[in-house]
Amino acid sequence: MSQYPQHMKMSELSTRAKIPVDTIRNYARKGLLPKPIKTGKTMAYYTVEHIDRLRKIHSLQKQGHSLEEIKSSLNQASSDVPSSLQPGTLYTSKRTAIIKAALELFREKGYQTTNIDDIVTCAGIGKSTFYQYFRSMEYLFFECSRHTFLDFTKNYFSVRKDDDGLSRLWSRGHTFMRTYRYMIDMFNLVRGAFMKEGNRIRKKLEEDIMHDFIKAIETDLVAASKKENIHFPDLHLLAYLFMGATEYVYYYFKLHPDASIDDVYTKSWDIIFNVNGHYTGPEVEELMSYPAAIAACGEKLIQGELKQEDLMKISELSRRSGIPVSTIRYYILEGLLPEAMKTGKTRAYYCGVHLKALDLIRRKQIDEKKQLNRIREEIGKEIPLPESLTKQTALQSDKRDDILAVSTELFLKKGYIETSTFDIAQQAKMSKETVYRNFRNKEEILMACADRVFHNLYDHIRAESREEIDAALRLIKRGKVFFSMYPQWISMMNIIRSLSVGDNPSFRTKFNQLIWQMVKPTIREIENLKQEGRIRKDIDSDLAGFIMMGMCEYGAWLIQHEKYSEVTIMQSLTSILYEGVIVGPS
Repeated sequence: MSQYPQHMKMSELSTRAKIPVDTIRNYARKGLLPKPIKTGKTMAYYTVEHIDRLRKIHSLQKQGHSLEEIKSSLNQASSDVPSSLQPGTLYTSKRTAIIKAALELFREKGYQTTNIDDIVTCAGIGKSTFYQYFRSMEYLFFECSRHTFLDFTKNYFSVRKDDDGLSRLWSRGHTFMRTYRYMIDMFNLVRGAFMKEGNRIRKKLEEDIMHDFIKAIETDLVAASKKENIHFPDLHLLAYLFMGATEYVYYYFKLHPDASIDDVYTKSWDIIFNVNGHYTGPEVEELMSYPAAIAACGEKLIQGELKQEDLMKISELSRRSGIPVSTIRYYILEGLLPEAMKTGKTRAYYCGVHLKALDLIRRKQIDEKKQLNRIREEIGKEIPLPESLTKQTALQSDKRDDILAVSTELFLKKGYIETSTFDIAQQAKMSKETVYRNFRNKEEILMACADRVFHNLYDHIRAESREEIDAALRLIKRGKVFFSMYPQWISMMNIIRSLSVGDNPSFRTKFNQLIWQMVKPTIREIENLKQEGRIRKDIDSDLAGFIMMGMCEYGAWLIQHEKYSEVTIMQSLTSILYEGVIVGPS
């Protein structure tokens, strides 16, 4: 009876049951109906249980039973104690209309650009009616999300006709790809709509949604393991990785809109569940021993001490430190490194102090997970600068850099919707006019902030893997850096994710660009492994790259929430890539 409102007034109950109000009241007086939900002395609400009871009464009357006989057979199980609800927890037709209108607008326009006026207009109600049910847009959004995913998981994950767990999982995944992919957009709205620090409601909702999805997938995997030989020790973890792969396959479709759903899903299933081939480089056991891989990834940085008079150009500094030239210049602009010693308009030299500082910056950022602002404060205390350079270390970032530094902090702390250009100007200690001389609007500021955050991540990944000649170990190094920087990355990513859902093409384009930037290097490494004959050559490298990135992100989520160690996640990803989740007759 899902077509009925959860709560109805007497008049609506009468209309839907097609029974006169007086007759319903007579049934109630005679004790044939459950007591209604009282919200006041003269206000009561009825539920689908009352409709069900009215239909039974009508059916028994047609069979010739008296009301007393009907009362006795119905056994008054639900007429003892009336329920008590607040108006904010009622689910009437009007409340349903508000939720339906809001969901339509959220998916069409996005949360950020939808307001209460839009919703009440779409729902055909007044603002006063809106506030009878929801105290704010935030509460409405959470209610919409909670019920959307609750209804989805009930309807989508409740099918139990197929006893074969693997077959059931296949069917559900395939159905999701064909019918329910929009749920990823709803999930992204949840992830990024409210980025306030300490927003426990959002975090709880995100975890509940994850739990519902994962629980159903895990149930199927457990059922499958009883019939099939699943070569994976932790099915709970595998369920998370499977969900991560599913989400990123959705992103694959967004970038390949003409791809066949059936073909892509079949290939995706094959990549995850079937044997991908054997690793023919170093022994696979050694490769999957992540502590050993960490040791390989942590190959000592150049620690060579230079005397202050032993100078080098920036290309030599980059080679010795393993950090790209662009990143070194970026650190100088950010005030983390002293400026070079210039001997001409286009000639500049660096010394051992720069090399030490770069090593310290990388260790603080990757190992200690510190922000650049904090590192900037500490770097001068730990590395004394040569007197000849001291005057040059007072390099001040230009206004644009100041704006981006402040804006990034505010966006990650308050979220996009609650950060204004006034907030940015005030925090940066400048006028709004100065802000607008550098950026046209808040949207452009956010785009530049996202580029800045991702630039930092990409450069560290490139620096970590540039000296490694083995494609497999390069992938491990990428994962290691991604896990270490995930907390900073995911906050900005979730803001862009949320804004990409709606009618603003700029945010959709930016989100697709960021996803592609993350996945492209993994695709390249998988292609290298194929060319070397170390994994099957018939695997679609692009699709495999998206799948591995999705698993990597969900693995990082588990690490952040202290459910699994980095070692366990990396060993699992390596196992899937090279051995697959081997499925065959037990």
